[in-house]
Amino acid sequence: MPQSLEEAFESQGFIPNVTWRGRVASITVPIGGWEQVFCMREVVGSKENFIGMRGALRVRLPGNHSRENQMKHVFCSAVAVAMIASSLFAFQKSAPGGLTSDLNENLKIGGQLDFQFYDAQAERRLGVNGATQFRIRRFRLNVGVEMIEDFYFRSTLTMDPVVRDQDEGSVDIDEAYFRFGNIGRNLFNLEDPSHTYLKVGNFFRWERGFFERRHETYSLAGTAFYRDEITGLQIGGDFEEGFFYRFSFSNGQALATRDTGDNLTGGSPFIHDNEQRGDANNSKEVSFGLGMRGRMEAPDIGYKIAVAARFGRLSATDKNYLTTNVAAFDGTGKQRRLGILAGIDYDDPSFSLGMDTELWFSDDGNGQREIFSLAPWVKLKLDGVYYQQRKFFTGVGLGYRASYAHLKDGFANPASTASAAARALVDDRLQHTLTLWTDITQNVDMRIEMSTVEEGQFDVANTEWFVQWSVRF
Repeated sequence: MPQSLEEAFESQGFIPNVTWRGRVASITVPIGGWEQVFCMREVVGSKENFIGMRGALRVRLPGNHSRENQMKHVFCSAVAVAMIASSLFAFQKSAPGGLTSDLNENLKIGGQLDFQFYDAQAERRLGVNGATQFRIRRFRLNVGVEMIEDFYFRSTLTMDPVVRDQDEGSVDIDEAYFRFGNIGRNLFNLEDPSHTYLKVGNFFRWERGFFERRHETYSLAGTAFYRDEITGLQIGGDFEEGFFYRFSFSNGQALATRDTGDNLTGGSPFIHDNEQRGDANNSKEVSFGLGMRGRMEAPDIGYKIAVAARFGRLSATDKNYLTTNVAAFDGTGKQRRLGILAGIDYDDPSFSLGMDTELWFSDDGNGQREIFSLAPWVKLKLDGVYYQQRKFFTGVGLGYRASYAHLKDGFANPASTASAAARALVDDRLQHTLTLWTDITQNVDMRIEMSTVEEGQFDVANTEWFVQWSVRF
Protein backbone atom coordinates (compact mmCIF):
# COMPACT_ATOMS: atom_id res chain seq x y z
CA MET A 1 0.00 0.00 0.00
CA PRO A 2 1.52 3.41 -0.94
CA GLN A 3 2.73 5.42 2.00
CA SER A 4 4.73 8.56 2.61
CA LEU A 5 8.23 8.70 4.06
CA GLU A 6 6.77 9.93 7.36
CA GLU A 7 4.37 6.97 7.45
CA ALA A 8 7.24 4.57 6.73
CA PHE A 9 9.06 5.84 9.82
CA GLU A 10 5.95 5.88 11.99
CA SER A 11 5.13 2.28 11.08
CA GLN A 12 8.47 1.29 12.64
CA GLY A 13 7.85 3.19 15.87
CA PHE A 14 9.72 6.43 15.04
CA ILE A 15 8.19 9.90 15.14
CA PRO A 16 10.12 11.90 12.52
CA ASN A 17 10.34 15.53 11.53
CA VAL A 18 11.08 15.49 7.77
CA THR A 19 12.41 18.40 5.70
CA TRP A 20 12.65 18.01 1.90
CA ARG A 21 15.11 19.66 -0.48
CA GLY A 22 14.45 18.20 -3.89
CA ARG A 23 15.19 14.47 -3.64
CA VAL A 24 17.12 14.83 -0.38
CA ALA A 25 15.27 14.29 2.91
CA SER A 26 16.59 15.37 6.32
CA ILE A 27 14.96 13.42 9.11
CA THR A 28 15.16 14.34 12.80
CA VAL A 29 14.28 11.46 15.13
CA PRO A 30 14.44 11.61 18.96
CA ILE A 31 16.23 8.48 20.19
CA GLY A 32 17.75 7.99 23.62
CA GLY A 33 17.14 11.60 24.63
CA TRP A 34 19.08 12.92 21.62
CA GLU A 35 17.90 14.53 18.42
CA GLN A 36 19.36 12.15 15.83
CA VAL A 37 19.60 13.93 12.45
CA PHE A 38 19.85 11.80 9.30
CA CYS A 39 20.26 12.88 5.70
CA MET A 40 18.88 10.50 3.06
CA ARG A 41 20.32 10.83 -0.41
CA GLU A 42 18.31 10.22 -3.59
CA VAL A 43 14.97 9.10 -2.24
CA VAL A 44 13.38 6.51 -4.52
CA GLY A 45 9.74 7.21 -5.28
CA SER A 46 8.05 10.40 -4.17
CA LYS A 47 7.11 12.19 -0.98
CA GLU A 48 3.71 10.52 -1.11
CA ASN A 49 4.84 7.05 -2.25
CA PHE A 50 8.12 6.22 -0.53
CA ILE A 51 9.92 3.09 -1.80
CA GLY A 52 13.50 3.35 -0.54
CA MET A 53 16.67 5.30 -0.99
CA ARG A 54 19.93 5.17 -2.87
CA GLY A 55 23.27 6.19 -1.43
CA ALA A 56 23.80 6.20 2.32
CA LEU A 57 22.56 7.59 5.58
CA ARG A 58 24.64 10.45 6.93
CA VAL A 59 24.55 11.26 10.65
CA ARG A 60 25.10 14.77 12.01
CA LEU A 61 26.68 14.81 15.48
CA PRO A 62 26.53 17.83 17.79
CA GLY A 63 29.90 19.34 18.71
CA ASN A 64 29.08 21.18 21.92
CA HIS A 65 28.97 18.36 24.47
CA SER A 66 31.46 16.73 26.84
CA ARG A 67 33.57 13.76 25.72
CA GLU A 68 31.45 11.34 27.77
CA ASN A 69 28.24 12.64 26.23
CA GLN A 70 29.83 12.56 22.78
CA MET A 71 30.70 8.89 23.26
CA LYS A 72 27.18 8.14 24.42
CA HIS A 73 25.85 9.96 21.41
CA VAL A 74 28.11 8.03 19.01
CA PHE A 75 26.86 4.74 20.41
CA CYS A 76 23.25 5.91 20.41
CA SER A 77 23.67 7.08 16.81
CA ALA A 78 25.11 3.72 15.78
CA VAL A 79 22.14 1.91 17.27
CA ALA A 80 19.78 4.39 15.64
CA VAL A 81 21.39 3.99 12.21
CA ALA A 82 21.09 0.22 12.51
CA MET A 83 17.44 0.41 13.58
CA ILE A 84 16.42 2.98 10.98
CA ALA A 85 18.42 1.42 8.17
CA SER A 86 16.94 -2.02 8.79
CA SER A 87 13.47 -0.48 8.96
CA LEU A 88 13.82 1.54 5.78
CA PHE A 89 15.41 -1.26 3.78
CA ALA A 90 12.29 -3.32 4.39
CA PHE A 91 10.43 -0.99 2.02
CA GLN A 92 12.93 -1.40 -0.83
CA LYS A 93 11.83 -4.75 -2.24
CA SER A 94 9.78 -3.08 -4.92
CA ALA A 95 12.60 -0.70 -5.94
CA PRO A 96 13.82 -1.07 -9.53
CA GLY A 97 17.16 -2.80 -8.86
CA GLY A 98 20.46 -1.14 -7.97
CA LEU A 99 21.80 -0.46 -4.51
CA THR A 100 18.29 0.15 -3.21
CA SER A 101 17.23 -3.47 -3.52
CA ASP A 102 20.68 -4.96 -2.88
CA LEU A 103 21.02 -3.42 0.59
CA ASN A 104 17.84 -5.12 1.75
CA GLU A 105 19.53 -8.51 1.32
CA ASN A 106 23.14 -7.58 2.12
CA LEU A 107 22.78 -5.57 5.33
CA LYS A 108 23.34 -7.72 8.42
CA ILE A 109 22.81 -6.45 11.96
CA GLY A 110 23.48 -8.40 15.12
CA GLY A 111 24.86 -8.12 18.59
CA GLN A 112 25.32 -9.61 22.02
CA LEU A 113 24.41 -8.77 25.63
CA ASP A 114 26.25 -10.39 28.56
CA PHE A 115 24.85 -10.01 32.08
CA GLN A 116 26.64 -11.24 35.22
CA PHE A 117 26.32 -11.81 38.93
CA TYR A 118 29.96 -11.44 39.92
CA ASP A 119 32.08 -12.00 43.03
CA ALA A 120 35.84 -11.50 43.37
CA GLN A 121 36.97 -12.81 46.75
CA ALA A 122 40.62 -11.81 46.46
CA GLU A 123 39.78 -8.32 45.30
CA ARG A 124 37.50 -7.87 48.29
CA ARG A 125 40.41 -8.85 50.57
CA LEU A 126 42.57 -6.28 48.79
CA GLY A 127 39.88 -3.64 49.18
CA VAL A 128 39.26 -3.28 45.44
CA ASN A 129 35.76 -3.66 43.99
CA GLY A 130 34.90 -5.35 47.25
CA ALA A 131 31.32 -6.53 46.83
CA THR A 132 29.23 -8.97 44.88
CA GLN A 133 27.41 -7.21 42.09
CA PHE A 134 24.98 -7.54 39.22
CA ARG A 135 26.54 -5.97 36.16
CA ILE A 136 26.33 -5.60 32.41
CA ARG A 137 29.51 -7.27 31.26
CA ARG A 138 29.23 -5.96 27.70
CA PHE A 139 26.82 -4.90 25.00
CA ARG A 140 28.02 -5.39 21.45
CA LEU A 141 26.53 -4.19 18.17
CA ASN A 142 27.68 -5.70 14.84
CA VAL A 143 26.88 -4.15 11.48
CA GLY A 144 27.96 -5.68 8.18
CA VAL A 145 27.23 -4.57 4.63
CA GLU A 146 28.18 -6.46 1.46
CA MET A 147 28.51 -3.59 -1.00
CA ILE A 148 29.30 -5.69 -4.05
CA GLU A 149 30.20 -9.34 -4.42
CA ASP A 150 33.26 -10.21 -2.27
CA PHE A 151 33.56 -6.65 -0.92
CA TYR A 152 32.03 -5.85 2.44
CA PHE A 153 32.31 -3.64 5.49
CA ARG A 154 32.06 -4.83 9.10
CA SER A 155 32.03 -2.90 12.35
CA THR A 156 31.76 -3.94 16.00
CA LEU A 157 30.92 -1.34 18.63
CA THR A 158 31.19 -2.45 22.26
CA MET A 159 29.92 -0.79 25.41
CA ASP A 160 32.01 -2.39 28.15
CA PRO A 161 31.52 -0.77 31.58
CA VAL A 162 33.63 -3.42 33.36
CA VAL A 163 36.84 -2.92 31.38
CA ARG A 164 36.45 0.75 30.52
CA ASP A 165 36.83 2.33 33.95
CA GLN A 166 33.33 1.46 35.19
CA ASP A 167 31.92 4.18 32.90
CA GLU A 168 28.68 3.10 31.28
CA GLY A 169 29.14 5.74 28.59
CA SER A 170 32.47 4.41 27.31
CA VAL A 171 32.28 2.87 23.85
CA ASP A 172 35.07 1.09 21.98
CA ILE A 173 35.34 0.43 18.26
CA ASP A 174 36.54 -3.16 18.48
CA GLU A 175 36.40 -3.69 14.73
CA ALA A 176 35.88 -1.48 11.69
CA TYR A 177 37.30 -2.79 8.43
CA PHE A 178 36.77 -3.44 4.74
CA ARG A 179 37.38 -6.90 3.31
CA PHE A 180 37.92 -7.63 -0.37
CA GLY A 181 37.78 -11.36 -1.14
CA ASN A 182 38.79 -13.57 -4.09
CA ILE A 183 41.38 -11.06 -5.27
CA GLY A 184 42.89 -13.40 -7.85
CA ARG A 185 39.58 -13.99 -9.59
CA ASN A 186 38.19 -10.47 -9.30
CA LEU A 187 41.31 -8.51 -10.27
CA PHE A 188 43.32 -10.86 -12.47
CA ASN A 189 40.75 -13.42 -13.67
CA LEU A 190 42.84 -16.19 -12.12
CA GLU A 191 41.59 -19.26 -10.29
CA ASP A 192 42.93 -18.93 -6.76
CA PRO A 193 42.37 -22.06 -4.63
CA SER A 194 43.12 -20.07 -1.45
CA HIS A 195 40.44 -17.40 -2.15
CA THR A 196 42.94 -14.68 -1.15
CA TYR A 197 41.45 -11.68 0.63
CA LEU A 198 42.63 -8.24 1.75
CA LYS A 199 41.39 -6.76 5.04
CA VAL A 200 42.04 -3.10 5.90
CA GLY A 201 41.10 -1.29 9.11
CA ASN A 202 40.78 -2.20 12.79
CA PHE A 203 40.33 -5.91 13.58
CA PHE A 204 41.11 -8.69 16.02
CA ARG A 205 44.07 -10.99 15.52
CA TRP A 206 43.17 -14.33 13.94
CA GLU A 207 44.50 -16.21 17.00
CA ARG A 208 41.62 -14.85 19.10
CA GLY A 209 39.07 -16.83 17.08
CA PHE A 210 41.12 -19.97 16.52
CA PHE A 211 39.58 -21.80 19.50
CA GLU A 212 35.87 -21.88 20.23
CA ARG A 213 35.43 -19.74 23.33
CA ARG A 214 34.12 -21.91 26.17
CA HIS A 215 35.40 -19.74 29.04
CA GLU A 216 34.61 -16.06 29.61
CA THR A 217 38.02 -15.59 31.28
CA TYR A 218 40.91 -15.64 28.82
CA SER A 219 43.92 -17.92 29.14
CA LEU A 220 47.17 -16.32 30.28
CA ALA A 221 48.36 -16.40 26.67
CA GLY A 222 45.14 -14.78 25.48
CA THR A 223 45.44 -11.98 28.03
CA ALA A 224 49.13 -11.50 27.23
CA PHE A 225 49.18 -11.69 23.42
CA TYR A 226 45.92 -11.61 21.46
CA ARG A 227 43.01 -10.26 23.51
CA ASP A 228 42.93 -6.81 21.88
CA GLU A 229 42.68 -5.61 18.28
CA ILE A 230 45.23 -4.11 15.88
CA THR A 231 45.05 -1.45 13.15
CA GLY A 232 46.58 -2.15 9.75
CA LEU A 233 46.09 -4.54 6.86
CA GLN A 234 45.92 -8.30 6.54
CA ILE A 235 46.27 -10.61 3.56
CA GLY A 236 45.04 -14.16 4.00
CA GLY A 237 43.60 -17.19 2.32
CA ASP A 238 41.77 -20.44 3.06
CA PHE A 239 42.11 -23.58 0.92
CA GLU A 240 39.24 -26.04 0.68
CA GLU A 241 41.58 -28.75 2.00
CA GLY A 242 41.82 -26.83 5.30
CA PHE A 243 45.16 -25.07 4.98
CA PHE A 244 45.13 -21.33 5.73
CA TYR A 245 47.61 -18.47 5.93
CA ARG A 246 47.61 -14.93 7.36
CA PHE A 247 50.02 -12.02 6.89
CA SER A 248 49.51 -8.74 8.77
CA PHE A 249 51.27 -5.39 8.64
CA SER A 250 50.06 -3.17 11.47
CA ASN A 251 50.79 -0.58 14.15
CA GLY A 252 51.23 -3.41 16.62
CA GLN A 253 50.29 -3.04 20.26
CA ALA A 254 51.52 -1.27 23.39
CA LEU A 255 52.63 -2.91 26.63
CA ALA A 256 50.28 -2.30 29.55
CA THR A 257 49.00 -3.90 32.76
CA ARG A 258 45.78 -5.88 32.93
CA ASP A 259 44.33 -8.38 35.37
CA THR A 260 44.35 -12.06 34.43
CA GLY A 261 40.74 -12.40 35.56
CA ASP A 262 37.56 -10.94 34.13
CA ASN A 263 38.24 -7.37 35.32
CA LEU A 264 40.59 -4.71 33.98
CA THR A 265 42.29 -4.40 37.39
CA GLY A 266 42.41 -6.82 40.30
CA GLY A 267 44.54 -9.13 42.40
CA SER A 268 46.67 -10.65 39.62
CA PRO A 269 48.16 -7.98 37.29
CA PHE A 270 49.95 -9.21 34.17
CA ILE A 271 51.93 -7.73 31.25
CA HIS A 272 49.52 -7.38 28.35
CA ASP A 273 49.66 -6.40 24.64
CA ASN A 274 47.15 -3.55 24.72
CA GLU A 275 45.31 -1.97 21.79
CA GLN A 276 47.26 0.96 20.34
CA ARG A 277 45.84 4.11 18.76
CA GLY A 278 48.41 5.32 16.25
CA ASP A 279 52.00 4.08 16.37
CA ALA A 280 54.20 5.24 19.25
CA ASN A 281 57.53 4.40 17.58
CA ASN A 282 56.76 4.52 13.83
CA SER A 283 58.00 0.93 13.55
CA LYS A 284 55.38 -1.40 12.15
CA GLU A 285 54.74 -4.93 13.34
CA VAL A 286 54.87 -7.83 10.88
CA SER A 287 53.03 -11.03 11.77
CA PHE A 288 52.51 -14.39 10.09
CA GLY A 289 50.14 -17.29 10.60
CA LEU A 290 50.06 -20.75 9.01
CA GLY A 291 47.66 -23.51 9.90
CA MET A 292 45.57 -26.50 8.97
CA ARG A 293 42.14 -27.62 10.10
CA GLY A 294 39.97 -30.50 8.99
CA ARG A 295 37.60 -33.28 9.93
CA MET A 296 37.57 -37.05 9.44
CA GLU A 297 34.28 -38.83 8.77
CA ALA A 298 34.66 -42.15 10.61
CA PRO A 299 35.27 -41.67 13.43
CA ASP A 300 34.03 -38.07 13.47
CA ILE A 301 37.22 -36.38 14.67
CA GLY A 302 38.14 -32.76 14.03
CA TYR A 303 41.63 -31.30 14.29
CA LYS A 304 43.43 -27.99 13.89
CA ILE A 305 46.98 -26.75 14.32
CA ALA A 306 48.62 -23.41 13.61
CA VAL A 307 51.81 -21.42 14.11
CA ALA A 308 51.86 -17.66 14.80
CA ALA A 309 54.90 -15.36 14.64
CA ARG A 310 55.28 -11.58 15.16
CA PHE A 311 58.20 -9.20 14.83
CA GLY A 312 58.25 -5.59 16.04
CA ARG A 313 60.10 -2.98 18.12
CA LEU A 314 59.47 -1.61 21.59
CA SER A 315 58.52 2.05 21.65
CA ALA A 316 59.94 4.61 24.10
CA THR A 317 56.70 4.27 26.07
CA ASP A 318 57.11 0.48 26.21
CA LYS A 319 60.70 0.83 27.43
CA ASN A 320 59.67 3.28 30.11
CA TYR A 321 56.92 0.88 31.23
CA LEU A 322 59.42 -1.96 31.59
CA THR A 323 62.04 0.20 33.29
CA THR A 324 59.46 1.29 35.86
CA ASN A 325 58.33 -2.25 36.68
CA VAL A 326 61.29 -4.55 35.95
CA ALA A 327 64.71 -4.42 37.63
CA ALA A 328 66.80 -6.21 34.98
CA PHE A 329 65.43 -4.66 31.77
CA ASP A 330 68.42 -3.63 29.60
CA GLY A 331 66.68 -1.04 27.41
CA THR A 332 66.92 -2.94 24.10
CA GLY A 333 64.03 -2.71 21.64
CA LYS A 334 63.53 -6.29 20.42
CA GLN A 335 59.95 -7.58 20.49
CA ARG A 336 59.03 -11.10 19.34
CA ARG A 337 56.10 -13.49 19.70
CA LEU A 338 55.96 -17.16 18.66
CA GLY A 339 52.94 -19.35 19.30
CA ILE A 340 51.83 -22.91 18.56
CA LEU A 341 48.10 -23.62 18.81
CA ALA A 342 46.34 -26.98 18.42
CA GLY A 343 43.01 -28.60 19.10
CA ILE A 344 41.23 -31.92 18.64
CA ASP A 345 37.60 -32.97 19.19
CA TYR A 346 35.36 -36.03 18.82
CA ASP A 347 31.68 -35.72 17.95
CA ASP A 348 29.03 -38.36 18.75
CA PRO A 349 25.22 -38.11 18.41
CA SER A 350 24.90 -38.00 22.22
CA PHE A 351 28.04 -36.11 23.27
CA SER A 352 31.19 -34.37 22.11
CA LEU A 353 34.56 -33.87 23.75
CA GLY A 354 37.90 -32.36 22.94
CA MET A 355 41.02 -30.54 24.04
CA ASP A 356 42.72 -27.26 23.10
CA THR A 357 46.33 -26.37 23.82
CA GLU A 358 48.74 -23.52 23.12
CA LEU A 359 52.40 -22.76 23.77
CA TRP A 360 53.87 -19.25 23.43
CA PHE A 361 57.35 -17.73 23.64
CA SER A 362 57.92 -13.98 23.80
CA ASP A 363 60.80 -11.48 23.96
CA ASP A 364 60.51 -7.87 25.10
CA GLY A 365 64.04 -6.53 25.20
CA ASN A 366 65.92 -9.07 27.32
CA GLY A 367 62.74 -10.15 29.13
CA GLN A 368 61.29 -13.52 28.19
CA ARG A 369 57.99 -15.28 28.85
CA GLU A 370 56.91 -18.85 28.26
CA ILE A 371 53.16 -19.48 28.52
CA PHE A 372 51.35 -22.80 28.17
CA SER A 373 47.70 -23.83 28.48
CA LEU A 374 45.75 -27.08 28.27
CA ALA A 375 41.94 -27.06 28.09
CA PRO A 376 39.88 -30.31 27.98
CA TRP A 377 36.09 -30.10 27.65
CA VAL A 378 33.01 -32.30 27.27
CA LYS A 379 29.44 -31.54 26.19
CA LEU A 380 26.32 -33.68 26.56
CA LYS A 381 23.64 -33.23 23.88
CA LEU A 382 20.09 -33.13 25.23
CA ASP A 383 16.78 -33.74 23.52
CA GLY A 384 15.51 -30.44 24.88
CA VAL A 385 11.94 -29.28 25.28
CA TYR A 386 9.74 -27.24 22.94
CA TYR A 387 7.99 -24.05 23.92
CA GLN A 388 6.14 -21.94 21.33
CA GLN A 389 7.83 -23.87 18.50
CA ARG A 390 11.28 -23.15 19.91
CA LYS A 391 13.66 -25.76 21.35
CA PHE A 392 15.13 -25.14 24.80
CA PHE A 393 17.93 -26.79 26.84
CA THR A 394 19.77 -28.56 24.03
CA GLY A 395 23.08 -29.18 25.78
CA VAL A 396 25.20 -28.91 28.90
CA GLY A 397 28.99 -28.71 28.96
CA LEU A 398 31.93 -28.69 31.34
CA GLY A 399 35.33 -27.21 30.57
CA TYR A 400 38.56 -26.92 32.53
CA ARG A 401 41.69 -25.00 31.62
CA ALA A 402 45.13 -24.90 33.25
CA SER A 403 47.38 -22.06 32.10
CA TYR A 404 50.95 -21.49 33.28
CA ALA A 405 53.30 -18.53 32.73
CA HIS A 406 57.06 -18.50 33.42
CA LEU A 407 58.94 -15.17 33.28
CA LYS A 408 62.74 -15.12 33.17
CA ASP A 409 65.94 -13.25 32.26
CA GLY A 410 65.05 -9.53 32.05
CA PHE A 411 61.72 -10.26 33.74
CA ALA A 412 63.32 -12.11 36.64
CA ASN A 413 62.77 -9.50 39.36
CA PRO A 414 60.53 -6.47 39.94
CA ALA A 415 62.00 -2.98 40.16
CA SER A 416 62.82 -1.87 43.70
CA THR A 417 60.51 1.12 43.24
CA ALA A 418 57.58 -0.96 42.00
CA SER A 419 54.40 -0.97 44.05
CA ALA A 420 53.30 -4.06 45.95
CA ALA A 421 50.63 -4.83 43.35
CA ALA A 422 53.04 -4.24 40.44
CA ARG A 423 55.48 -6.79 41.84
CA ALA A 424 53.15 -9.56 40.69
CA LEU A 425 53.69 -8.46 37.07
CA VAL A 426 56.87 -10.50 36.77
CA ASP A 427 55.83 -13.42 38.96
CA ASP A 428 55.29 -16.93 37.62
CA ARG A 429 51.66 -18.01 37.94
CA LEU A 430 49.27 -20.90 37.43
CA GLN A 431 45.68 -20.17 36.42
CA HIS A 432 42.82 -22.65 36.88
CA THR A 433 39.48 -22.02 35.18
CA LEU A 434 36.41 -24.24 35.54
CA THR A 435 33.23 -23.52 33.56
CA LEU A 436 29.82 -25.20 33.49
CA TRP A 437 27.52 -23.98 30.72
CA THR A 438 24.02 -24.69 29.46
CA ASP A 439 22.74 -24.06 25.92
CA ILE A 440 19.30 -22.65 26.72
CA THR A 441 18.45 -21.94 23.06
CA GLN A 442 20.45 -21.52 19.87
CA ASN A 443 21.34 -17.93 20.78
CA VAL A 444 21.11 -17.93 24.59
CA ASP A 445 23.41 -19.64 27.08
CA MET A 446 24.16 -19.48 30.79
CA ARG A 447 27.48 -20.30 32.43
CA ILE A 448 28.89 -20.62 35.94
CA GLU A 449 32.62 -20.00 36.04
CA MET A 450 35.32 -20.00 38.70
CA SER A 451 38.89 -18.90 38.09
CA THR A 452 41.85 -18.75 40.46
CA VAL A 453 45.43 -17.62 39.92
CA GLU A 454 48.33 -18.81 42.08
CA GLU A 455 51.50 -16.70 41.97
CA GLY A 456 54.82 -18.33 42.73
CA GLN A 457 56.41 -15.59 44.88
CA PHE A 458 53.90 -12.90 45.85
CA ASP A 459 50.80 -13.95 47.76
CA VAL A 460 48.13 -12.00 45.84
CA ALA A 461 46.23 -15.02 44.52
CA ASN A 462 43.04 -13.98 42.77
CA THR A 463 39.92 -16.13 43.02
CA GLU A 464 36.71 -15.03 41.32
CA TRP A 465 33.44 -16.61 40.25
CA PHE A 466 30.37 -15.45 38.37
CA VAL A 467 27.12 -16.50 36.74
CA GLN A 468 26.70 -15.12 33.23
CA TRP A 469 23.76 -14.97 30.83
CA SER A 470 24.59 -14.32 27.16
CA VAL A 471 22.04 -13.39 24.52
CA ARG A 472 23.05 -13.10 20.85
CA PHE A 473 20.75 -11.52 18.29
